[in-house]
Amino acid sequence: VDGRLSIRDDEACTIIANDIKELAEQKQKQLIIDITNASEEQKAKLRGAIRFFNGDRNNMPVAVKVNEEIKPCGAILCNEDILQIFRDIFAKDSVIVIQ
Repeated sequence: VDGRLSIRDDEACTIIANDIKELAEQKQKQLIIDITNASEEQKAKLRGAIRFFNGDRNNMPVAVKVNEEIKPCGAILCNEDILQIFRDIFAKDSVIVIQ
């Protein structure tokens, strides 16, 4: 459920649902970025982008891949425009969204 809480002095607290989805249909996507051959400049840009897009509406966990090891490194608010920013930092095939 995605929504908000409505609190008014003269009324009881109410929950307003904006979007309700079945648990069965919720498959968490994950953004994996292969930094095996990344430069220090690319890594610094990645750290900055993750910090910039981090917030209270994070919808996608982020992990980095070094060789065969995958390490979690936070979560971001993600959409196609934001994915393009990560693809601009790294090669397109280094930025992978999995379910």
